Amino acid sequence: MNQTLIEEKKYLAFVISEIDKKVKIFKEKEEQAHREGKNAVKNFFDDFSVNMSDYSEQLETAASIHQQQQILMEKNSAYQRSAHELLTLHKLKGKPYFGRIDFEETEKMGVEKIYIGMASFVDTKNKYLIYDWRAPISSIYYDGRLGSVSYDTPDGTQVVDLKLKRQFLIDNGELTSYFDTNDETIGDQMLLEALQEKSSSQMKTIVTTIQREQNAIIRDTTSDLLFVQGAAGSGKTSAVMQRMAYLLYRYRGNLNSTEIVMFSPNQLFNDYIGNVLPEMGESNMVQFTLETFVSRRIPGFEIVNVLDSWEGKFNSVSRKIVHLLGSDDFFNAIETYAEKLNRSGLKIRPIIFQGKELVSADKIAEIFYQFNSNYKLINRLSETKKQVLNIVKSSLGRQKRANWVSNLIENMSEEDIRRENPRGKEFASSKDEYNFYASKIIDREVKKIERKIIHNYFLNIMAQYKDFLLSVKKDLALLEKFHLSPDEWKEYLQEVGKLLKEKKMTINEALPFIQLFDLLLGRHGERDIRYVFVDEIQDYTPYQIRYLQNNFPKARFTLLGDINQEIFSFGEGKFLIDEVKKIFADKKAKVVYLPTSYRSTKQITNFTKEILPESDKIKAFEREGALPQLFLAANEKKAVDKLVALLNKDTGQKYTTAVITKTDLEAEKLSKSLQRAGVENLLIRSSRQHLAEEVMVIPSYLAKGLEFDSVIAYDVSKNTFNEEYERNLLYTVCSRAMHELNIIAIGEVSPLLDKVSGDLYQLQKI
Repeated sequence: MNQTLIEEKKYLAFVISEIDKKVKIFKEKEEQAHREGKNAVKNFFDDFSVNMSDYSEQLETAASIHQQQQILMEKNSAYQRSAHELLTLHKLKGKPYFGRIDFEETEKMGVEKIYIGMASFVDTKNKYLIYDWRAPISSIYYDGRLGSVSYDTPDGTQVVDLKLKRQFLIDNGELTSYFDTNDETIGDQMLLEALQEKSSSQMKTIVTTIQREQNAIIRDTTSDLLFVQGAAGSGKTSAVMQRMAYLLYRYRGNLNSTEIVMFSPNQLFNDYIGNVLPEMGESNMVQFTLETFVSRRIPGFEIVNVLDSWEGKFNSVSRKIVHLLGSDDFFNAIETYAEKLNRSGLKIRPIIFQGKELVSADKIAEIFYQFNSNYKLINRLSETKKQVLNIVKSSLGRQKRANWVSNLIENMSEEDIRRENPRGKEFASSKDEYNFYASKIIDREVKKIERKIIHNYFLNIMAQYKDFLLSVKKDLALLEKFHLSPDEWKEYLQEVGKLLKEKKMTINEALPFIQLFDLLLGRHGERDIRYVFVDEIQDYTPYQIRYLQNNFPKARFTLLGDINQEIFSFGEGKFLIDEVKKIFADKKAKVVYLPTSYRSTKQITNFTKEILPESDKIKAFEREGALPQLFLAANEKKAVDKLVALLNKDTGQKYTTAVITKTDLEAEKLSKSLQRAGVENLLIRSSRQHLAEEVMVIPSYLAKGLEFDSVIAYDVSKNTFNEEYERNLLYTVCSRAMHELNIIAIGEVSPLLDKVSGDLYQLQKI
């Protein structure tokens, strides 16, 4: 054993012993806080007396209760702090640190040595033994070559002389090996160790293997827009998760996780990444899919999910309509339409009471349009509400002697009387008594109508939305730009009408509906959100991105994705970066490219990138593995038999295996075939399910963003994958594989694999 290894093992033992000391201290603190909390609860009413005899005694009693509540909260807070510290210490004990840097600020100060881990650790003398990976000085571990290097701090740029950069492999408190490097990146050996691990149902942190280009993403604090374009498996999502943790660390006290929103492709993926931030000691951000985000705004409607759209047949007309609905032009069209409503065209419902019009739609419209033309919609709406409410109060106020009021008073129960007259007020005459209860009844009815007015009941938003869609038919310039005729748009409106009758909308209809609603009401978005992250951005339209920007006006955006994995945009994704730059034209924007794929072996990456027409930018990491296997089956039975054999092999290797089909229906059919063949499997048919460490059968659209030890792409045949726009889908399916990729075709292989060199895979006919 060399001297360096002996010294490092000795230091590791010392750090673990110091961690044990702190564990003992915080364990005692936790137990003490727990005891004191229990005693405080037990003695809650013993430390003061309840006296409600007069107002001053009531105030004193309330103050005493509040004081005891504060004591309980303090005890609970002390317990929670100790429990959190203990959790962090237990995590550190198994792997206290993963890196070390030696550097010199000035010659006079000498060389300083620091160790870097998942969290900072100070010993009982308040000396730092471990620095958090997010600390400013830790940046040079990821970025710096030996020699003069600089790093950013809140006080400005600092320059040091980096003498040594060392990486450690520590397992369960034991140092197994270390590596020294003079390169800017984390050494290949350490990265290989991490990449050769088996996959799991939860995304892992990449703190120990962050590469220089990933570190630039993580620590960026100046960009209003950060656009990360990365190859499949380039670690873009992982880097962005670490970015969230870094921001929460950097702005501790000024930023909390509820001010960060993450948009993911589906709920399955939300679950996959859900443990990353907690593993780093941070609370999770707010997570949405675009569908769940929209659903909360239109609770009465079912948002038709991406599966329903994907399983449908797309013809040339429907694709052109999708492009129109997803365009920045469509967003502008809604704003222009809303502006015209300042002059005319507002769809209004009358205020109905007792089956009769209390305030007619014409009267409300007259009030709405009586103001000067410089009034904004929100100002008109506010003034209209006030005047309509005054009319309601005046009209109902004159109905004290109406039959409906008399009937309600005559039929009042004893309970009704007590509710309306809780103090038992006495009346000089029956007339006074009648007027008292009549006023109560009318006030109650006025408040019911007032709530409806406040919530804009008199605005017919659905009719307004339909009118907007009809108005598009008259905008020939807009239709011509997207090569649509008025008749084709009319046919689309008929399909939308059917959906709306069933209380359904697709995202393409729901977002414009919400946009129009917000414009009418003068809503200015969710201004308390500071950071917005959008994953799989290639499947978002310019309209959707513009909407999110508009809805989070105070937020900085991080957009990440891979245009080679677009599934639902039919080739439009390649223009997305340019579109985004236009949308964020007045913001400080930065585009980062991550070309290296770390997920897959070199053999799998070289194969998958050849599926794409332009693949030169994708680089394979030097991790060796077996060539992908392509099995051409004569019929479906032979295809299933081969699949069963492959799954039995993967089970023996304890691989997490995903059998990926093109559609949901194909996945369901195949899962049943495997069950009949005696192969237990989990059919993933909903994004609300959880991944499992067993054989999974999963449709392609739910596999986005995920990774598996072994992937079997099933039925990659001419009859299944034959459209050019499906090329990216096939690439996405195959690039989920980490260690093994097998492809099964039936009859004829998909023409999308024609351009893949025969040297990059092994073909076997069965």
